[in-house]
Amino acid sequence: MKKLAIALLLWPALVWSQGRIVEEVVAVVNGEAITRTEYQDAEKAVYRALSGRYSGEELKEKFESAKSGLLDSLIEDHLLTQEANSKDYNVDSEIEEMLNRIRKENKLETDEQLQRALATEGFTIDTYKTLARQRLLKQRLIGREVESKIEVSEEEILNYYSTHTAEFQVQAKVRLGEIFISLENRGAEAAVALATDARKRVTEGGEELAEVAKAVSESPSKDQGGDLGWLDEPDLAPELRNAIAGLNPGAVSEVVSDPRGARIIKLVERQEASVRKLDDVRPEIEDKLHSEKREEEIQVYIDQLKKSSYIFKPGEKKEAQ
Repeated sequence: MKKLAIALLLWPALVWSQGRIVEEVVAVVNGEAITRTEYQDAEKAVYRALSGRYSGEELKEKFESAKSGLLDSLIEDHLLTQEANSKDYNVDSEIEEMLNRIRKENKLETDEQLQRALATEGFTIDTYKTLARQRLLKQRLIGREVESKIEVSEEEILNYYSTHTAEFQVQAKVRLGEIFISLENRGAEAAVALATDARKRVTEGGEELAEVAKAVSESPSKDQGGDLGWLDEPDLAPELRNAIAGLNPGAVSEVVSDPRGARIIKLVERQEASVRKLDDVRPEIEDKLHSEKREEEIQVYIDQLKKSSYIFKPGEKKEAQ
């Protein structure tokens, strides 16, 4: 698909109409121009996407990095679109499903209401259908020409599992209960005394920590009977980790003081650190390996399209083939 004549007509990267410049061309893909406007629109879209995640200098750095490969991304997108359009794919039903979903989710009953809703996003119904068709056609192309040929073997799954055990480690977890006495309305000694009394009610008086917590605790966990739920043991505050060190499930710590008050901690249950079983993580591994292969194979497929295409970037000494 060599289109040298088209490229020569576009030199020096300007589109002419009736003797005047209409639009600057930044690249030509098999005779199809990528204009400066298209490139700038893509820049704006990238910036909007990044600005939702980054700000300040980090946003600037991410944007500059994204711009460095933006033209190549547009070229590759045109190649995929052209190839998809050359196939006999029909995505009309999918497009109607997308429009019906918009109607349903936004409670739109007429085409006029749909048009107004799309207009708020900068679309007409026709432009939305065109963009949706391009996206769906490219998805169909990738699905049939790339994804359908990807296989993840049992050997690959086993190898990944054995060489990435750290990914499947489960930290030791503890379920804790607490009774907390604040310093807000009393001194440190009084808080320790009240916490000590609460401990005696549990360890010597036989009362349940949950009942004592509901009666005397001043922590937000009071309404749950002092239940702090399951926590990753390595992530505990040092004073809590030290308080439960050496405790067996069911045991209650000594009184622990900190700048906010005094508390006792009950170790309700403990789950030791472990490694998730292969059968439990097999779908995760398979999905990860499939995703990695997908990205690699898509690039291989695009590179093959490039080899059989004419790609022209004004300003480059050598034409990309």
